[in-house]
Amino acid sequence: MRDVLKIMGKIIKFLTGELDEPKLINSLERCTPSLLQDREIEMGKTLSGDMKYKKGKSHIQDGKIGKWRERIDMSSLNEIIKQYSKFGINIMEFDGIKQFELRKRNNNRTMRKYLPTISELIDRLSIVQLKEVFIPEHKEEYAQEIKDIVHDLDELGLNGKMTRAIIVLAQMNLHIWHNETQYRAGTGDGNLGLTHGLNGIRNIAKNIIQDQLEDGGRKDYKVDCIAAEFEDWEVSW
Repeated sequence: MRDVLKIMGKIIKFLTGELDEPKLINSLERCTPSLLQDREIEMGKTLSGDMKYKKGKSHIQDGKIGKWRERIDMSSLNEIIKQYSKFGINIMEFDGIKQFELRKRNNNRTMRKYLPTISELIDRLSIVQLKEVFIPEHKEEYAQEIKDIVHDLDELGLNGKMTRAIIVLAQMNLHIWHNETQYRAGTGDGNLGLTHGLNGIRNIAKNIIQDQLEDGGRKDYKVDCIAAEFEDWEVSW
């Protein structure tokens, strides 16, 4: 505290020519990370006002220099780069950010479990998602492969959970379309009970997508369990 008081005192005195030390002490005491986090809880939103307060989602950390390197992942860094670019600022020109990105990418290479490119990962994810439904005798193996791919998409800066939910949503819409087409054609292959169950899975996928966003949009809570005769269609969320 004394070091901070001394440094801030010098800055204020340099800028204004005078220093009210009791006021400075009072201001510093009101700006501790714990008090600022308490203030966010009281307000129900972050101090910047950009999102509702959620435990663990505060912008206020412990204030120690360099701690951001431990807290920011590649997904967050990509979002920061995107936001700064709106103002014509390329933060990758800063040496600290550049070194951080290189270190994170090198770490990610050692952490990854599944090594294709991002486009190949997404392509494989869409195929394995189909296999999880249509080859039920190997459902557990495909569920684990899906989990590994989602993990790696997260490490590479994408939202793996949202990507998977979008794939499930698209596939369920196709299955419903095909099922209802067969039913209306009277071929005997269509089943309205299956459509009802798939709609539930479809709504779960939509809700997962919504959960990944900060806009507080509405959800669909009609997520009925799929009938036992169609359990092979269940998705391993």
